This record gives sequence, structure tokens and C-alpha cells, in this order.
Amino acid sequence: MKYFFLCRGGAVTGGPEAMHQLAAAAKKVGLDACLVYYPVGRAWEVPEVYREYDINTAERADDSSESVIVACETETGVLRKFKKATCCVWWLSVDNYYKSRSLIKARVRSFIDGYRSFSVNQMGAFWHLAQSEYARSHLKEIGFKNVMMLSDYLNSKFFEPGSAVTKRKAVAYNPAKGREYTMRLIEESRPDLEWVPIVGLSPDGVHQLLREVMVYVDFGGHPGKDRIPREACMSGCCVITGKKGSAGFSQDVPIRDEFKFDQDCPEFSQLVLKKIYECVDEFDQKIEKFKGYQDLIRGQQSLFEREVAEFGRVFKER
Repeated sequence: MKYFFLCRGGAVTGGPEAMHQLAAAAKKVGLDACLVYYPVGRAWEVPEVYREYDINTAERADDSSESVIVACETETGVLRKFKKATCCVWWLSVDNYYKSRSLIKARVRSFIDGYRSFSVNQMGAFWHLAQSEYARSHLKEIGFKNVMMLSDYLNSKFFEPGSAVTKRKAVAYNPAKGREYTMRLIEESRPDLEWVPIVGLSPDGVHQLLREVMVYVDFGGHPGKDRIPREACMSGCCVITGKKGSAGFSQDVPIRDEFKFDQDCPEFSQLVLKKIYECVDEFDQKIEKFKGYQDLIRGQQSLFEREVAEFGRVFKER
């Protein structure tokens, strides 16, 4: 079998990095695998930030009965031209799939590229790969039969200690996620607490910021097993989340219940601020409660490689 992983050319976000990780893991476990950038017909290069991954690339994927093609859930339209190959959808996000189906911008782009995405009702014959337990649960719920786990892992740069830093009483947050809840907390918080938005930063800049603050909060939808909570944890932050999306699954966000809050609770702000104050005032004690999460994150690359090996075995034996 030959394996082709489709990735939008020139894109540098979480999804493309996951595809590069998949291509590297497939090569490592001995699969005949290539990453294919699209739209095809252009001279794409591996983005500099992903050149650390040992991958093979190809100009196009073979449409044959001996080919397995993988595309992410927001780009299913690229699978339309394959008639003989086995097609797989990698669900890196649940929520973003449904958003991509409704956004005008996505529809315009699909028209220009010639790739109209599939609806859920059109994907029953595909194989489905779940990056999170949240995704696996959703795929089973809507009736898909061929579902496998295929997670991802955090870039090893977040495991490097780096130079010593002094943590400050500050809370980092992503203003694009759960803004309504975070703004409420900022308005009601005590004045000595600094709130730092993660915006306009390079990946290295995000890493440095997270190393300097004590707390990271995320009350967004958690459409998949998000990277920033893991990055924050490995950077030495106490992580506080809501319970929506993958955050509601202990397999995806395995932090203690005391650090997860129901956004719809009438006492939401009061309870969260109390926990934040505990984290900054008793930081050395509270950060110890995240050691188990850190150990799991460190083991995610090995787990991912085992999942990729199983993925290859399944199709080899069909």
C-alpha cells in the first residue's frame, strides 16, 4: 500500500503541522508514505518551520486501489477526484468542520480551487481518523463505522528547559477563544493580576510568553485536542478551562476537575477567579498538580507512532 497525506501548500497552522507529523511518523514506522501539497501543479516547498520533520513528498497522489489518501476534515473536497483509492478523513476538529461548511469565505475558496467539500451524509464510505476522544465520540454518534484513533503530539521544543525565567502573577489567554467569558473575568479580577493576550506572536514568542506567566485560561469551544493548553502546561503554567468540546473529555484535557468550570454556571466568574488567585498565590503547590498532564504530553509522540503503525497494519491486511 502507498499512503498519501494531503496538505494545503504554504499553510503554517496546527492542521498542516499535524500532517507533517503524520508523514514523518509514517516514514519512521516503515510505511511507503508521502506528503502531497495542493493545489497540485505548483512548485510547493516544505515550510521552513516544518523542515525538522523527516518526510517524503510527492507532486501528486496516485488514484489506485493500492493507495490510501488522507485529508483533514475542513478540506474533504480534495478527495473528490479519487475514485479507486481508499479515502480517509482526519478529524483534527469537529466544530471547525461544520463552520467550514457554512462560511461564505470557505465556499468561495472551494469554488476557486475546484474542491467542494463533502457533507456528513456523503462520507459514510470513508475511513475516519479521530484526533481526540471528542471527535471519536461524535463520529460514532453520527453513525460512522470505520473510525480509528489518530492523535498528534506537541513539538519537542516545548520540552526544552531554556534559560531560567521568573514567573510573574499573570494570566495568558487567547482573545479569539471564549472572549465573552475571559473579558468578564478581566473586568472583575483584582488589580494586581496581569492579563496577557496571546496575539501577534510567533510560535517562539508564544512559548516565551507561556514560560513567563503562571496561568493559562481557555474557555473556548475546544474543537479538537488543542495544542495551546498542552503548550501552556509544558511551559509551566497552571491550566484552567471550561467544559465545552474536547475540554469535557478527560482523555483529551486530562487536568483535575478543580481546574475545569462550567461556563453556564451562575457563579462562573467567582469560582474561576478564586481558582486563579489560588494558582498565583500558591503557585509552587498548584503547579505540582499538573505533573501527570506533563508526563502524558511527553508520551504523546510514542503513542502517535503506535497509532500510525496500527493505521498502516489495518490497510495492509484489508
